[in-house]
Amino acid sequence: SVSMVEILEEGDIGVEFAPSLDGCGLIVKSFFKTEGGSDLAAEKTGQIHVGDVLSYINGKLVLGENGKGMQLAMSRFEEEGEKRPLTLGFIKPYLFSEVFSKPSAGVAEFGGPSELVLAPKKVPSGVTKIMLQKFKNVDGMGEQGGVLIGDQLFFVNGTPVGAGCRLYQNFNGPSFDEVMGILEDPGSYPVALTFARPGQVSNRWNATNEFDAKAAATFCVTAEAYAELGCAFDMGPNDDEIVVMGVNAVSGPVQNQLKSRGLTRNGLGLCVESVNGQIIPSYATPDIVMSALERSWKTDSHFEVLLYNETRKDWMKKLLESDSSE
Repeated sequence: SVSMVEILEEGDIGVEFAPSLDGCGLIVKSFFKTEGGSDLAAEKTGQIHVGDVLSYINGKLVLGENGKGMQLAMSRFEEEGEKRPLTLGFIKPYLFSEVFSKPSAGVAEFGGPSELVLAPKKVPSGVTKIMLQKFKNVDGMGEQGGVLIGDQLFFVNGTPVGAGCRLYQNFNGPSFDEVMGILEDPGSYPVALTFARPGQVSNRWNATNEFDAKAAATFCVTAEAYAELGCAFDMGPNDDEIVVMGVNAVSGPVQNQLKSRGLTRNGLGLCVESVNGQIIPSYATPDIVMSALERSWKTDSHFEVLLYNETRKDWMKKLLESDSSE
């Protein structure tokens, strides 16, 4: 549907426009502010958002294929942009360009194309497209790093915690709640966690039910966010011990990025238009598209996809056809 916004305030409306991905019009790229940092007229309405496609200016359609829409919009703004009230119409975009990159150097590989489940979808035109059907969770950084239930957390970014404080005779170390506060604080990341595990004995605890810190083997796990860890912690038999009580799969960076964009249904149901600028041919299967994604991820450490919403695309096409028939 079209969202109509009326601008009454004189002066600059405060919108920076850019060409839409399909070249049919202009999209909202960003908003300008006053010298004092205040919102200008368009942003003040609360009805216009970055990514919205400009469709009408004072009741006249400003969309058109092959750059015609951009020319119409710029011409209409020159003619009527100073008029008040100024009525602007916006529609939601149907095209979405996303670039997914591997984690930064020093952090273990996490997620990627394996998070996506692709499936064929027959669109109204009768052509079969490749659709993003659902997401798959991935092993957390803890599980990838070999963390097991019963392992103990010894260090956080080189600072002793839990039984690590006992090993270094630091009896004023952070409490369990304080350590969890550090782990849950985004400002702590990227983080390096050192875990400890006892040697090959029949029990992970010694005869006094105390973890033998000196005899334990240690290993390190890195992560860029708490949600990546996939570890559940609790206090051990002794209050100064922080023990892994569970490891679980987590949502990966590809899934999280799509969800953060506010796409329809988190991006599910969108069709893949292209991969790394290459249009998906009509004969392509989900396996062919997935192979292209995995190859790019492995060799280039990233992949770029152009996704589109079939329903919005058809609606915009009908909008253009109805205008040309008038």
